[in-house]
Amino acid sequence: MNAHDETEICLIQNDYADSFNSARVSFCGVSAWPTVAGRGVSDVWPISCLEPDYQYHNAIPSPLTITITEQSLGTFVAHITAEEDVVNADFFMVATLDEWVPGNDGLSHLPHHVKVHMTPPSTGEPFTLLAGQSVDIAHSFTVQPDWDYEMMGVAAWVSRPGGVNNSPCTYGDMGNLNEVLQSRWVPTSGVVGVDDTMSNQLTLATLQVSPNPFNPRTKITYELSREATVSLQVHDMSGRLVDELVIDETRPAGRYSVVWEGRDRFGRQLPSGVYFCQLLAGNFIETTRMVLLR
Repeated sequence: MNAHDETEICLIQNDYADSFNSARVSFCGVSAWPTVAGRGVSDVWPISCLEPDYQYHNAIPSPLTITITEQSLGTFVAHITAEEDVVNADFFMVATLDEWVPGNDGLSHLPHHVKVHMTPPSTGEPFTLLAGQSVDIAHSFTVQPDWDYEMMGVAAWVSRPGGVNNSPCTYGDMGNLNEVLQSRWVPTSGVVGVDDTMSNQLTLATLQVSPNPFNPRTKITYELSREATVSLQVHDMSGRLVDELVIDETRPAGRYSVVWEGRDRFGRQLPSGVYFCQLLAGNFIETTRMVLLR
């Protein structure tokens, strides 16, 4: 494969021993082979197919731009701007580590091995952004003692179901096509230089749900570090909006809570399953996963 750096390719790698490998298989509809996700997900085994596949996907313009900022140790913020409407999509963020892992023929070097999913591994978080809008999405991970933080990085991307893959070099389309609209990977710096204004913006809000799992109701609590226009939404696994608990209300700094009864916005009882509570405060988004057990 021709030489490409991280400004061109957002590369993440999985190992068969990873606890989330089954989620990757389910998401992509693959069993083993390397994949390239772009305008659809394609199996590109053998490795020699990577370069023509990259050239094909690189020629397709993206409706999004993504930059990632390291706020503190293990805390990263993705700043995303849309040039056109992006609806019914999903946002993903992972932390990677440059390390050697056991392979079929000894150790294998994985420079971008996924160590932790900062968003749900097989579903991501619901994502919608209209043309001209921007949003900041913050997530954190805990650095384990055996991880060399200076050898880590964070990747973020936005994808949506579907997509068309006409790459000149494919082994065959995957069972589940997922169109990656834009991606970005940045190395950890270990030195965070964020001024006070940016720091206040990036730590604008926190979100908690308790109990979780729950039946039949749960308490959603959020805290604002300064005044902001707030919306609080609930989405299902497909990203569909099922309830709006707060709608564009301007609130001063403080702690707030609301009880969700596990019903949609029409008052109908929802079935057991995974739901996502999403807090929008200004340009800041925080999402947490909720499990409803009937």
